[in-house]
Amino acid sequence: MTTSSAAVIVRRAASHDVGERELYVSVDGAPNEILRFRDEVRIPVAPGHHRLRVHNTWSRKVAEFEAAPGEEIRFSAANVAGKGYLMSAVFFGFALMHTELQREQDDAGSAGRRHTSEPQGRRSEAADGNS
Repeated sequence: MTTSSAAVIVRRAASHDVGERELYVSVDGAPNEILRFRDEVRIPVAPGHHRLRVHNTWSRKVAEFEAAPGEEIRFSAANVAGKGYLMSAVFFGFALMHTELQREQDDAGSAGRRHTSEPQGRRSEAADGNS
């Protein structure tokens, strides 16, 4: 990373993550990076405004952020069991999980906050995982 560029880092290490299914991470609609349990991805970005999207193909979270030159913006992501997870897994062989995305506290003291699901009307991107 040069001093004029920035980076967004997304980690997946939460203790409440079910550890199943990959998460797909993209910034500003670029191709996905695959995020597996106990791993992290680092994506270089230019300074300015960006849109981070994390999904497991069923559940999507979006966060918008500003990046300053040389800054590292950090997020935590997780796949979390939904209601009826265990019963669904036993009877149907699969279970729904939802995605969590939270900005981590940085040295400047900006508070982390959870981000909500992408609005249903914004599903114009391809559902094949390439967005």
